[in-house]
Amino acid sequence: MTIVELWMFIITGLFGVAMYLLKAKHQETEMFKVKVQEALNHIQINYVHKQDLKEFKNEFSVRFDRLENKLDSLIGEERDLRHREWKNRHDA
Repeated sequence: MTIVELWMFIITGLFGVAMYLLKAKHQETEMFKVKVQEALNHIQINYVHKQDLKEFKNEFSVRFDRLENKLDSLIGEERDLRHREWKNRHDA
């Protein structure tokens, strides 16, 4: 066995080990990819969709507008009541 053959044997062995490690890493990555896809499918099935959020936003906006209008009317009534009381005290 010459030195060239010995080096070829060593390099071939190193390439074999490298290929084994790359194959193992590739399999690990594929398994991770499958788990991520399953998690994504679970989220898509079990959690709120964009359309549901849009409907909630519209409903919330309507309720908030009604609350704002109600508060404005109550503040207006309070202001009118205080103005009448103040006017009654100063007119008397």
